[in-house]
Amino acid sequence: MRVGWGAALADLVIGADCPGCGRVTLGLCPSCRRLLRPQPAVVPLEPDTLTVVASAAYSGTAERVVRRWKDIGHTQTASWAAHALAASVAFHGSPEPLLVPVPATRRSRRRRGGWLVAELAAEATAVLAGAGVRAEVAPLARLVRQPADQRRLGVVERARNTRGAFAARPAPRGREVLVVDDVVTTGSTLRAVAAALERAGADVAGAAVVVATPPPHPHRVPLVDEPSGG
Repeated sequence: MRVGWGAALADLVIGADCPGCGRVTLGLCPSCRRLLRPQPAVVPLEPDTLTVVASAAYSGTAERVVRRWKDIGHTQTASWAAHALAASVAFHGSPEPLLVPVPATRRSRRRRGGWLVAELAAEATAVLAGAGVRAEVAPLARLVRQPADQRRLGVVERARNTRGAFAARPAPRGREVLVVDDVVTTGSTLRAVAAALERAGADVAGAAVVVATPPPHPHRVPLVDEPSGG
């Protein structure tokens, strides 16, 4: 994503510091850029009924960068998030995927000032086009029930909270569908959206996200093992 003078000035007003480490600079510093190079991999979720790919773990530097993007719309961090999502989409190997963003709740739209995941998906398609992948954003899913805030819910509670919360319109025939979101924790929301799409006849190939929250399980490790002090 090319950054114009207006966007750069806005970032400067927000704060001329690296969102990853706090160094004085505009956007991500070279060290954080190297550390945050997208490394797409399948997220180990249970149940594994949906193949979910993320490009980094939601911890350390990546968590700080994603929070900056979601909280204040920092242009340079939004650009990194779009490239990370594009890498996760490309990992699936579909040449012409339809990207279905997870619908935002009314609470999220008010807090974030819009539907950030849909905007992120649109930026990712531009990145993918440069790599020869003809992705399109298709807002086929919608909320039919406002789920509760999931931040303090466990695995079972999250699954119950999202079950039946989404409906979907049919996807074009012959197109593989990928559900996209910014962060995955247990995968309950992604699975609920995928189930709604499949009920509508879609060919859901999996899901792609920017980052994965390491599940609170003693036998699981973060998707990306970030060096200490990063």
